[in-house]
Amino acid sequence: GHNPPFGGTFTISGDRPTVDWNIFSATANALAVQITHQSLIHYQWAGDWGPQGKTIATPNLMESFEQVDPLTLTFKLPAEPVYFHDFPPVNGRQLTIDDVVYSVQRLQKAPVQGPTYRDVDTITAVDDKTLQLKFKQPAGYFLLGSCVPTHWIVAKEHAENADAFAKQPIGTGAFMVTQQEQKVGMTY
Repeated sequence: GHNPPFGGTFTISGDRPTVDWNIFSATANALAVQITHQSLIHYQWAGDWGPQGKTIATPNLMESFEQVDPLTLTFKLPAEPVYFHDFPPVNGRQLTIDDVVYSVQRLQKAPVQGPTYRDVDTITAVDDKTLQLKFKQPAGYFLLGSCVPTHWIVAKEHAENADAFAKQPIGTGAFMVTQQEQKVGMTY
């Protein structure tokens, strides 16, 4: 087997994402941020979207998810700790279930992502590793709808700090932004 190397640099040209790294819709923004941030779930990529009914939602940030009944979905954080990037004001702290609850509540209110969460009735941290979503009615669209790469999990202290949020994306993804210039590009 081949062991992938760690480290390296990735550069993308063009405009950097909007000030709010979580609530936006532009495709270029989504592509720029999906390597710095993670969502609950994402598409299982197989080189193409595939025929209808063959696109599969798979865990991204979460270790697993389960449709408990037609109105209940549970998500489990991984057993191994997950950490945010080491930039202020988050400073590399461990992701918690409270961050996940906060992020989902934030997405529920967002103009672009909000419709995906329209039938979510309650968002609950069952324990320190488990998120439970209860729906008002069955929502067959929810899993694939929340795979679109703009449903990021963020740290509250970062998202609510307008200065920090505008300057530096902080996520749990594999890449960190190390340099950026508006209308020019970003280096990860």
